[in-house]
Amino acid sequence: LLAYLVDRRGALCTVSELMAILFEDDEGHETYFKSIRKDLLETIDAVGCSNSLVVQHGKLGVNKEYVYCSYFDLLDGKVKLEDVYNGEYMTQFSFGEYTNANLHNKKI
Repeated sequence: LLAYLVDRRGALCTVSELMAILFEDDEGHETYFKSIRKDLLETIDAVGCSNSLVVQHGKLGVNKEYVYCSYFDLLDGKVKLEDVYNGEYMTQFSFGEYTNANLHNKKI
């Protein structure tokens, strides 16, 4: 869940979008999603980083102002692509393929 929110670059994501990504449109996971969301929010809060997430009714996003991430630094022009990208980006997640292709083709 957190990886997808980072990949979305701070955009607010609806619960429907998040569930579709996490469960690949397999329905019936509302309770599990609520548990994952609750765990994420509690973990972020427990480490004193509650400002790092934006929570609105039915939406969730990462607050780029409070998150250190080399991907965000790249997007903001603070680092060079070759300094932070080695040809792989979130390879364990299917949603990362599009971003990886853009990074590989230097379209980011």
